[in-house]
Amino acid sequence: LKNWRFFRPFEMFVRMYGLPRYGEIDPTPLVALTYCILFGLMFGDIGQGAVVVLVGLVMYRIKKSEFGKILTTIGCFSIAGGFMYGSIFGYEVLPGLRPLEDGNLFNMMMFASIGFGVVLIVITMVINVINGVKRKNFQESLFGNNGIAGIVFYLAILFGVLGIFGFGESVFTVPYIIVFVALPLLAMFLKEPPGKLVKRQKDVVPKKKGEFILENFFELFDVLLSYITNTISFVRIAAFALNHAGMMMFVFILANMGNS
Repeated sequence: LKNWRFFRPFEMFVRMYGLPRYGEIDPTPLVALTYCILFGLMFGDIGQGAVVVLVGLVMYRIKKSEFGKILTTIGCFSIAGGFMYGSIFGYEVLPGLRPLEDGNLFNMMMFASIGFGVVLIVITMVINVINGVKRKNFQESLFGNNGIAGIVFYLAILFGVLGIFGFGESVFTVPYIIVFVALPLLAMFLKEPPGKLVKRQKDVVPKKKGEFILENFFELFDVLLSYITNTISFVRIAAFALNHAGMMMFVFILANMGNS
């Protein structure tokens, strides 16, 4: 792994999951940026971010720990998030976003979190396609659930849902469903035979057809569930930010109770 100095400490997270193959895209820059941005959004506080920076500096200077560099970096993003929320050690003394006080802002943060997750998921799917092409694994890059077929299906469903709930208009016409929903689903379901055709392999038709259909049905069902759960799970970004503000509010209530 060879990365810019800012990204280098985050290579430890990549190694925890496994190194990319030779020729594949190194995910370290994406991991570093998303890690820092998400931490800043979820733990935005000027004072607490400064404490994280100090702890990171101590860990790096004394123990030469690479994790100290990570703490220093995410602490800076936490400080930036603190300016966005106007919070210093939980005291909202600066002008900023107040999601606990504004219901519209609360909803906007929830939808923005999901939007951020959608962008991140699509980016990783595109990286998977590029890696598949580099490995000449056209079955996965074209017909896999994280390949071109998966990207088309995922975006088609998202645009359809956004049209209904966001603009009150449905794009789910018969041609739209056939081209952008049914065909990608069929490609993901039957990815082995067309994948073998692309590779010009023999035995395109599976011998055990019943087992092939049953196995691919449950695999496709699991893929559809993963699309839904992975997308909705990004609500946690806004949820953690709200929890952080709520916990500090609770701390102040307990402190006032103790003083009284």
